[in-house]
Amino acid sequence: MGPPPIQKDSAMTVFDATTLQHLVDDDSGSSFVLDLARTYRRMLPTRVSRTVVAVMTFDAEDALDTVLSLKVSSTMTGALELADLAATIEADLRAGDLRRAHARVDLLAPAAERADAAIGAWLATVTPRPTAAV
Repeated sequence: MGPPPIQKDSAMTVFDATTLQHLVDDDSGSSFVLDLARTYRRMLPTRVSRTVVAVMTFDAEDALDTVLSLKVSSTMTGALELADLAATIEADLRAGDLRRAHARVDLLAPAAERADAAIGAWLATVTPRPTAAV
């Protein structure tokens, strides 16, 4: 029997643009934030695949390292669904339940695809502000 399904709050969203939009609206940081979002998208497949491999091979130390990276970077960019899933896998790993974590990693790639699509759509709507003169 597999792990219980992750409880999805009805308010859970794939991507919350508020996280990045607050930073973009700051005149001094909009280009940095856009670069951050683009870098997140570029690195996302590698972060997900490293996490999957580490969990599937029952390498608890590497799995914890990779899932923390995925959780933090997803949180920073507003990829809430993926951050929540990574946090759930992290909890499994911290509890020493590699089998439960193993059962959940199949959910990472589809969640990452949704986050990538949502962030890409958001990026297409954002106009960077000119950098303020110093």
